[in-house]
Amino acid sequence: ALPLYGLLKWLARGFWPYIPPHLQQEMLALAAGAELSLGGILLLNGLDDLANNSPRCSALAVGDSRTDRGDYVMGRNLDYPVFTGPLTEFQTLFLIEPHRGQRLASLAWPGYVGVCTGINSSGVALAQLSAMSRDRTLKGTPAALRFRQALEEGDTVTAVAARVLAAPGTIGNNLMLCGPREALVLELSARQGT
Repeated sequence: ALPLYGLLKWLARGFWPYIPPHLQQEMLALAAGAELSLGGILLLNGLDDLANNSPRCSALAVGDSRTDRGDYVMGRNLDYPVFTGPLTEFQTLFLIEPHRGQRLASLAWPGYVGVCTGINSSGVALAQLSAMSRDRTLKGTPAALRFRQALEEGDTVTAVAARVLAAPGTIGNNLMLCGPREALVLELSARQGT
């Protein structure tokens, strides 16, 4: 198990040049404060991108005439075996106030800087849903870090989607985005998105 862990940490270091500088600083501070290696923090935040987990999660959004006031609401189911088994007791709601960009809330785990389930102060919610894709690369921003950056920078569903699509990807994902008045699903591979 140790040689595999070492290999995965080494592979995760390849993501470093693609991580936005402010998230690099946060990861460095987190590693120093927790007295962990940067490689371990990178591995935690890039594990999904290295493993390309099989599709298991789901999300649902409803709005317009299907809700009392016409506002959109979203629900999500997180079914990754590692996150629903051994890490369940460590789930934490993080309230993040970046130096620039929007405040956001993220349901994640200690050491996890990215966002796979979150909402920003403009009311745009995001749910990362894994999807298999043959189009994958290690030369991109790990998915959850890419999604966090988009939530920090976008104030509408359309703006968050545009920021996700503009950043270099790594793996396939389906991404549910929901705001107060609209919802959409993005289908992503490492190099494309619709």
